[in-house]
Amino acid sequence: RGLVDCTDQGWAPVGVSETTMQPTVYSFPGEPRVRLWDLPGAGTPTFPRETYIAKMGLRYFDRVIVATAERFTTTELDVRTELEKFDVPYYMVRTKVDIDVWNNGQDNGASEEETVTQIRHDLQHNRGISNPYLVSSRDTDAYDFSRLVVAAFPGYRRPLRATAEEFLPQDPWAMPEALPQVASALQGRWVGHDGSTIVVQQLDVHITTRMGAATIITLQDAGPRVWWGARWYVD
Repeated sequence: RGLVDCTDQGWAPVGVSETTMQPTVYSFPGEPRVRLWDLPGAGTPTFPRETYIAKMGLRYFDRVIVATAERFTTTELDVRTELEKFDVPYYMVRTKVDIDVWNNGQDNGASEEETVTQIRHDLQHNRGISNPYLVSSRDTDAYDFSRLVVAAFPGYRRPLRATAEEFLPQDPWAMPEALPQVASALQGRWVGHDGSTIVVQQLDVHITTRMGAATIITLQDAGPRVWWGARWYVD
């Protein structure tokens, strides 16, 4: 939901032990018609697997995200079977991937790509999860987080703030630079194929993803061509 830490209003408690002891509803940012329910974890002495599915009423939800920070156990797979039985859309999510990347790098010298590939292969071939989502709440631009949001909330759009600091000119009295013909043609607001918003201001390209993360890329003017990084150009 875009919350950073426990000081944010509406923060869902987290910890090293059970923190969600009863179903708790949270608002969805910018969309009053949507509610997110945080359910207690299954397969604990407090919420045994045998009675969890019926007690939580999973069949009545519009969509269910089944999340685990480790391997999917029999409990999560039983939840999946129940959801499939009642045709409830679900998403199998493997969390804290960034921590696994760091640990595997420290222990085995594995690269980020190698670790992510290993996790995905294990879920698909050993756990029968054909479409797993690998995410990190600390880096929502990495891995499958954006893909998960698009799948679970297909109509969700996070608006671009036109008054964001990075979009405001630093000197209100500065005259705009004269741009070459190609760079001039690129000025304005564009929408990427993935739903990202792209604003070209002079040679600065402000990119905001559908999740609201932003970055700035500087175009390189090289005569008849304008380069985006080292591989792409417009002429």
